[in-house]
Amino acid sequence: MRAWMMILLLLLAAARPAAGQSGDANDDQRIDEQDVSAIIDHALERRKAPGQPDTDADTVVGVTDAVRIGRTLAAPDRMKVLLPGGAALELVRIPAGRFTMGSAGDEGWDIGVEGPEHQVTFSVDSAFYLGKYEITQAQWEALMGEWPGDKPIKNFGAGPDYPAYNISWNDAQKFIAALNAHIQRTNQAAAGFRLPSEAEWEYACRAGSRERFCFGDSKLEPTASDAAGDLGEHAWFAGNNKSQNGAKPVGARRPNAFGLYDMHGNVFEWCQDTFQPNYDEAPADGSAWEVADAETRVLRGGAWASTPMQCRSVVRIDYPADSRLPSVGFRVAYAAK
Repeated sequence: MRAWMMILLLLLAAARPAAGQSGDANDDQRIDEQDVSAIIDHALERRKAPGQPDTDADTVVGVTDAVRIGRTLAAPDRMKVLLPGGAALELVRIPAGRFTMGSAGDEGWDIGVEGPEHQVTFSVDSAFYLGKYEITQAQWEALMGEWPGDKPIKNFGAGPDYPAYNISWNDAQKFIAALNAHIQRTNQAAAGFRLPSEAEWEYACRAGSRERFCFGDSKLEPTASDAAGDLGEHAWFAGNNKSQNGAKPVGARRPNAFGLYDMHGNVFEWCQDTFQPNYDEAPADGSAWEVADAETRVLRGGAWASTPMQCRSVVRIDYPADSRLPSVGFRVAYAAK
């Protein structure tokens, strides 16, 4: 057996994931050579991408690669942080992989800023965690104590499990700074919270789907607002929120294949990126695309009054970073530096 494979076996032996979980290719509840071979075949696809050489500067898997991959694959699938007062913030680990971002054109659905399609690769080094839910009103109040603008009201959804809204991109950055300070002060984790990049958000929303939504292509018309259909099983939107009077408690619809809730509908979510009208020079590594002096940031996912067209995995909207709306909130990402 090769030295790097032996190292991986030793590093992964302690993890011993349950059958069907990450790392166990043959569902026998143990890590063996077959598992490691499958892991290497998938995880080191990055070596084929220009500008992403093997860590050991050769054309084979080296010892440094093996150590890094082993540690990454042994990371827990879930992360929980306790906020002041005991409120919990849960995150889901998003695995490494490659996907096609954006749209090549979708007649009747495309709004004109979703292309061109391009490949984005998340290597084992760039795997990240994403909030299981949108940040809730209870979580905002636990950490920040007060609202930056208008507080939530009944007409737009008010309660501890409702998403926080009337939150600008700038407000979200203040929450994240406070969150990083809190987890370091309480020795829960290293600083690493941030907004997701556009690429991270879309990759996590799709959860392996290549269709319009995480579950496939809806049978609804793109501008439907009077029927819930299949989208209504996964999202709060105009079709099942006919009065259009606000958000609903997080986690009440079905999750996607990664275990994330409300990626479609409920409230729009801020991403880190400045808004660009197309993807002509977008990063291929999934990092945030930021341009100096840009005035607008990216919103994703649709909201409680949105049509199916506005709730798709690829839809993107630009909005000023200092704007607050009752249909806009956010969720957080985490990647330790």
